[in-house]
Amino acid sequence: MKTESQIRQKIKQVVFRHRKKYVEKHLKQHPCNCKFNEEVKLKTPSHGLHVIRKCSYKMEDVDQTNLVCDRNFGGLDLARKCPYFAHKHSAEDLKRKFASRLGLDNTPVSLGELARDFPDVVALMWVLDSQKKGGKAATEDTEANSSLMLLMPSGTEEPEHLPEAPLLEHGSDE
Repeated sequence: MKTESQIRQKIKQVVFRHRKKYVEKHLKQHPCNCKFNEEVKLKTPSHGLHVIRKCSYKMEDVDQTNLVCDRNFGGLDLARKCPYFAHKHSAEDLKRKFASRLGLDNTPVSLGELARDFPDVVALMWVLDSQKKGGKAATEDTEANSSLMLLMPSGTEEPEHLPEAPLLEHGSDE
């Protein structure tokens, strides 16, 4: 059986990985991540509502407002090559949003939402809580938030060591 500190370290590693994926996803040069990209809703009588993304960049010498920049219409290549691409969010903003989504900034988050979005984190929290309580795991939402807050008080703490497969134990018969 793993010690409490080993489980805490695993939770930090898993949360760090989720945060890294979240930030990387929202910093890719894709149409939906550009601050000039907006939705246009088209209503057709036979097929209902369609949403297409377009560029809204406009300056004195450049008008991109008629340019469709949508993933479904070649927008990925267009966004990657676009000289006017500007990120909607900074890395720091994304890290704060992620911390809020996980409840690391004292934002109330239900255990159900955590379990849906981060089942591996909840499973590790359950193991940690069941060890502390002698086999009875936490079931209240407030306990879920407080458990994560105890583990990662700042929400930006980096793990000490980040192995390739954090949930797999190599050479262990447990």
